[in-house]
Amino acid sequence: MGDAADGGRLGETAAAALVDDGGALCHLCYNRHRRPRRLCGRCGQLKRIARNAREGPPDLCDGCYQGPEATCSICSRVRPCTSRDQQGQPICATCYQRHRAGEPCARCGRTKPVNTRWPIGPVCMTCYTAVLRSPAECPRCGMVQPLIAWDDQGAEVCGPCVDFAVDHTCRRCGRAGNPRSRGRCAHCVLAERVNALMAGPDGTVTPQLKPLAAALAGAPSPFPAIQWIKAAHLVLGRHPVLLPPRLAELLRHLAEQPQLRPQLSRVHPGPRWLFPGMVPGKPISTHGMTQKLNRHGIPVRTARNAAPAALAADLPSPVLADVTGMHRHTALRWVAYARRDWAEYLAARAEDEAARKGKGRKSGD
Repeated sequence: MGDAADGGRLGETAAAALVDDGGALCHLCYNRHRRPRRLCGRCGQLKRIARNAREGPPDLCDGCYQGPEATCSICSRVRPCTSRDQQGQPICATCYQRHRAGEPCARCGRTKPVNTRWPIGPVCMTCYTAVLRSPAECPRCGMVQPLIAWDDQGAEVCGPCVDFAVDHTCRRCGRAGNPRSRGRCAHCVLAERVNALMAGPDGTVTPQLKPLAAALAGAPSPFPAIQWIKAAHLVLGRHPVLLPPRLAELLRHLAEQPQLRPQLSRVHPGPRWLFPGMVPGKPISTHGMTQKLNRHGIPVRTARNAAPAALAADLPSPVLADVTGMHRHTALRWVAYARRDWAEYLAARAEDEAARKGKGRKSGD
C-alpha cells in the first residue's frame, strides 16, 4: 500500500498512493487531482478512468463504471456496491446515501453527513462550499486563503498557519479558493468555457466579441456565470445580433432545415372569441379577465361572492353543490353564511318521500 506519509493535500497521515517532488499524496487526493485521464470506452469523453480495460470490457470512467455487483448488506439485493461499512460488508449506493451517518458540523452545528474534516472539526457540504468560495485574508500570515481553522483566540485562520498542509490554490492562475475542476479554480474554468463558446475555428475570439468575452470571463462570481453558460438561451429581436461562430453555425443549420411542424392556417379562421386569450383558439383566462376588469374599476370579487350567496339563499346545500359543482362542505358554509332556514324545505322533502313510498305500496297491492 505504500509508505505512510502526510498527504500533500489533506494534511492527514495515510497510505501514500504517489510520492513525487511535490510531496506525498494519499489515495483520495491522488484520485481527485493526479489520476491520469483517458477516453472512456463507453461515453467517449476524456475523464478519470475508474476501471482499466481488460480483455473484453474497455476503460470506464467514474460515471460509467457501476462497480462490482454484490449482495448489499442492508437491503440484501444484488446491486453494484462501491462502499463498505465498518465491518467491510458491501453497501449499494442507495443504502449508503439513506443510512449515511451524520455528525454535528463544526461551523453551522447541524447534524449532516461529513464532507471533509478540517482543523475546526467535521464540516458539512454547505459550509465546505461556502468557505472555499469566499477566501479571505488570514489575520496571521496575511495571505488570501480559505479560512478553515481557528487560532488560540478563536479567530479564523488558514490551514498552513496551524500546520495543516492543504492546498486550495489554482494550478493555473495561483488564486486561492473557488475550486472547480482538475485543480483549477472556477475563474479559469469560466474563461475556458467563454473561449470555447465564442472562439472561431482558429481558436481565437473576433475583435467584435472580445468585450463580451472579457465581461463574461471577468464575472465577480464565476459559479453563476458557468451555470448561465450551460443554460443560456438566446432571444433575438428585429435587430441584427453578432453571434459567436459556433452558435451562428448552429442557427444557420436550423434556419436551413425544412419546417416540419404544422402551422395554423389563416384561410378559415373560424369563430372568434369576444375576449380572446394568449393561446390561439382559447378565450381569456379567469385571472386575465379579472385583471382587465380591475384596471377599469370593476371589482370582480364582490360580484363573484354575491352570486353564490344569492344562490345559497334560494337553494339548499345539496342542490347548490350539484348546480355549481362545489364540494358539499363548501355549499354548507355558503348556506350557513346566507342564514336561510330550510325547515320548510326539509318538511316538504319528507312529505314527498312519504307520498312516493305510499304509491309504491299501493302498486304492490
